[in-house]
Amino acid sequence: MKIKTTLRLPAIREVHWHSAWLLEKIGVWPLVSCLLPIVLALFWGLITQVQNTQLQVKIASMQQQLSEPLPLQVGSESQLAAALSVTEYQQVKTLFDILSKYHMQVESGNYHFTSAEEEKEKALRLSIPLRGRWLPLAQALQDIARVLPVEVESIGVSRTRPDTGQLSITLQLTLHRGPR
Repeated sequence: MKIKTTLRLPAIREVHWHSAWLLEKIGVWPLVSCLLPIVLALFWGLITQVQNTQLQVKIASMQQQLSEPLPLQVGSESQLAAALSVTEYQQVKTLFDILSKYHMQVESGNYHFTSAEEEKEKALRLSIPLRGRWLPLAQALQDIARVLPVEVESIGVSRTRPDTGQLSITLQLTLHRGPR
């Protein structure tokens, strides 16, 4: 026993007849007023897609520019002579790279040179506010101590909210010039 099945697609005449019936039943202006928001929404979607792509390219270029720490701001001739050398700049950049490797969010950074009376050699003091978790912070500090001539002065830790493991951290370091 063979069952013969055929798929019958609506003929163009039937589609034309249904559309003419709908147009006659509803009218031209109500049909256009219903289609106008749909067309405008599609147009808006296309325009915002192009703008989103442009904004993502701008954000990527900004993040690339912000990935390097800013050099020390100098205000006088004496500070100009004591400005960051290339080696110190590389050490600070390495420090921030290690922190970002362990997903620590650096909020800002403040650094200045210690005066000659405080220590025999000049050193760079850094105060860095961070956000992150405890274990990645400990791992980052181990890597920093292994790679850089640094001394941890203090660590201030507080929770942002009681129900999360996210910490607000203030890290104060002293970066020595040359090996310790």
